[in-house]
Amino acid sequence: MTLGSFSKTIWDALRVGWLRADRRVIRQLASHPMAPLVDASPLDQAIAEHLLPQLTAIVAVRRGILRERRDHLFDRLRDLDGIEPVNRPQGGLSQWCRLERRSSARLVVDAAEGHVPRVGVGAGRTEWAWRRFRPPRS
Repeated sequence: MTLGSFSKTIWDALRVGWLRADRRVIRQLASHPMAPLVDASPLDQAIAEHLLPQLTAIVAVRRGILRERRDHLFDRLRDLDGIEPVNRPQGGLSQWCRLERRSSARLVVDAAEGHVPRVGVGAGRTEWAWRRFRPPRS
């Protein structure tokens, strides 16, 4: 079974995904009562269909953009006192950090007050936080 999504590949707002699996598995999933809730809008499907022939080129450009954003975020996080990026991720769209001297709750307050970049926090874990890759400010 293989799952994929254009929201990570092309851009966040394009909520179109796909599934490759045995026909029996696809029938089971399609008949599930929750299946209609994950249906992509006709507009999103049309956009995805239009972009599909260019997918290889789009992915190459997107990888470069995400690498630049990742490197910018990683370097900025290393400059913040008490926040240690765990590693430079090879893929994905976010960076996890270990909080050395503050709780994630304090970090969220600091972010809301504009003292540090906005972050998400680890569920139930106060020593972890994450940040999505964003473009560097000009």
